[in-house]
Amino acid sequence: MDEAFRVLHLFNTAGIASIIAKYQRLLFGWNVLVYTRRRSDLSGFAAAYREHTRYCFPDTAFAIQVKSLFLASLADIVHVHDSDKTAYRIRKINPGKKIVLHYHGSRIRGKWERRRKYWSAVDAIVVSTRDLLEGAPEKAEYLPNPVDTQLFRDMGLPRKPVALLPIKRRRMHLWRYVKPIAEEMRERFGVDYEVWFCDRKPVPYVEMPRFLNRYEWMFDVHHGYGEGEIIRNIFSTLGLQSLACGCKVCTEWSNRVFTELPGEHKPENVVKKLHEIYSHI
Repeated sequence: MDEAFRVLHLFNTAGIASIIAKYQRLLFGWNVLVYTRRRSDLSGFAAAYREHTRYCFPDTAFAIQVKSLFLASLADIVHVHDSDKTAYRIRKINPGKKIVLHYHGSRIRGKWERRRKYWSAVDAIVVSTRDLLEGAPEKAEYLPNPVDTQLFRDMGLPRKPVALLPIKRRRMHLWRYVKPIAEEMRERFGVDYEVWFCDRKPVPYVEMPRFLNRYEWMFDVHHGYGEGEIIRNIFSTLGLQSLACGCKVCTEWSNRVFTELPGEHKPENVVKKLHEIYSHI
């Protein structure tokens, strides 16, 4: 795979595609493009990764499906994030194209058999958290979520001596499930917390490192969108970003206070592992 190697990332769940694309260019010099919809980029990932992130125009589901088929024909590898139906359509139109399908969560959790038609059409499958391997086919591999450590770092700013506790959606009443856990963690770790309803006071992605640097602690209660859905033994994206920013991170599932970003989430290691996966298809 030389510098002329072309990778197309379709869609950009949690900005993961943009981070991978950035480091694929930095490490290997590849020609990489992330193609996604503006309406799905509520956090503003494109503002941080303008060099290789492009919005579809017009911003419609039909347009991105049609244009994705054309762009896929120009790439050496098509890396599709979450949208297994898109990966399936590309395979039908271009049987010889190398396709990687990257699942990130609720799209596939507990639904492997139901979505067999789509994932069985691709060359490689990667999942962003280990729990997603439950019920997965043998060819599925775990690829840790990368954190852009050039952006997320300790800035040496004054920090509040409390824990940040993010809640994804206020109006979905997730707080009633998270609050008892947070109260127990406050007693266990001896640290008070400050609730942040992400949808009420959104923080753009480019400003998130400075925002996280304002807190000494972070309570990482990793919750989904279903009633009472708490995801255990896994750091959330914000939890990983907080570690990279120098926060002390506490979880519901461990008595340990975490202080360092695990090496598997450093972008260089994620992209090198993905390179190996690409090399075998």
